[in-house]
Amino acid sequence: MPRRYLPLLNFSEHVTASAARQDKIQLTFQHGLAVDSPGDIARFLEYLGPLPRNSGQDAETYGRIFNQPTRGEPPFAIQLIRQRQTARPQPYPVPLFEGHLEIENPRRDTNALGESVWEFQTILSINPTRFLRHQELPRRAVLYGEEPVFEYDLFRAETPPDTLDEYSLQRETDRYYVDNWIPDSRFWARFASQQFWPTHLAGYLCGVEREIQRDIDRAAQNQTVVIVRPDRPFSLSTVETYFEFYWDGPIGMVMALKLVLEEFVNELRADSYPVAQLTHERIENSQCLTVQMGVGITLKIYAKTNRRIRFEITHRLNGDVPYRLNSGRHTFAQMGDIQEALAELAGDAATRLNRVFDFINTSASFSGPQKSVIQFITEITSACNNAGMASELLELLRWNRSINARRGASVNAVFGNVLEKLVNKNVLLRGRSRYSVAPAYQAAHRALMYHNGIGSILNLHPRRRSPLPNCPPPSSAQ
Repeated sequence: MPRRYLPLLNFSEHVTASAARQDKIQLTFQHGLAVDSPGDIARFLEYLGPLPRNSGQDAETYGRIFNQPTRGEPPFAIQLIRQRQTARPQPYPVPLFEGHLEIENPRRDTNALGESVWEFQTILSINPTRFLRHQELPRRAVLYGEEPVFEYDLFRAETPPDTLDEYSLQRETDRYYVDNWIPDSRFWARFASQQFWPTHLAGYLCGVEREIQRDIDRAAQNQTVVIVRPDRPFSLSTVETYFEFYWDGPIGMVMALKLVLEEFVNELRADSYPVAQLTHERIENSQCLTVQMGVGITLKIYAKTNRRIRFEITHRLNGDVPYRLNSGRHTFAQMGDIQEALAELAGDAATRLNRVFDFINTSASFSGPQKSVIQFITEITSACNNAGMASELLELLRWNRSINARRGASVNAVFGNVLEKLVNKNVLLRGRSRYSVAPAYQAAHRALMYHNGIGSILNLHPRRRSPLPNCPPPSSAQ
């Protein structure tokens, strides 16, 4: 088993803002206003796209970011950021950001020259974690603690779908595995550490602005379109801040937390947020729990890979009832200024997640790395003589926190040897007159008790039970 650098999930320990990382960030880049004819704008959009095939023109006069326009007259359709590599002689990879350009003529009036006022804005979806995963990294400098100084690449590179014994439980499309997680190795842990993360974040944010503005300026110069930029061109819409932890059998842990989070939501409703709710969905091969925590705030808990759980808090900064930053506004003069807002949101995310951890820690905790439900069932099945006996023992364990095996109890005659086998395999613990589930299997046991889908494996009928008593928290992080 490779050494682990992710912290072990431990509900008794608080998270800090410095441990937070950013996933998807959605923002608007207002390029400004231009007064030109519809024909000039149409030609500007052509120069903004890639070099047309068989055009015989200079590739350097065309763009690297956007697709070709789909409509050459008003109202102009949105112009998408490319999601495919361009062909020669301009073979650019896919940008490490997504979105589209909007062109609007809000007044719909023209002057004597047939000119109108046009507004240009790019709606962006950027992902700092995915960006970092695609970089070609200075390994020696990172491992020896030096500040990484190199040119960041804003375009996709080839990345492996898995690392060591870890693989993603979700896929983005048929072409790309989800690559917005950092491998659990010494090098990657160092490169994505809090020492270097602000540098990466600044390089990414400023790089996205530079790449897009470079193409806008090139296309405008080729068509002599003059775009007047506003004072505060950037506005944040949503920010996803996450914290990740190592866990062996993360799907079982996510499902084991479902009942505890139901109680947490009830507390939220009674406290300060009456419309709080918990939802559950399956995403590819992962399970995801979503908690509406407050105005403009959502918590997601899901198995990101087969070895990690992600706790992700989303702040929505626009709309009718948004989350409000301390400054009271979510617009910025420079892309680099957004980092202050991201730091503030990371602090709020840490505070809210610590409240959830405190609730879980006082409700039901699990000690050490956990086995999966399938491992639990397999161990019990292998210890039994037949499937019928295994089903009966699982029935007892599913609805009881322990099995009463006092002297003279009938279960001794039926399961005595089996229970001792399970004790020897560290699946059960033996007390004075009872057998209870060992710590490593507590999450799987809890999932069997409360999750209907897993219970259906056994052809059992689920029922509600009160929460488990407090279990000792994990002793240490790896």
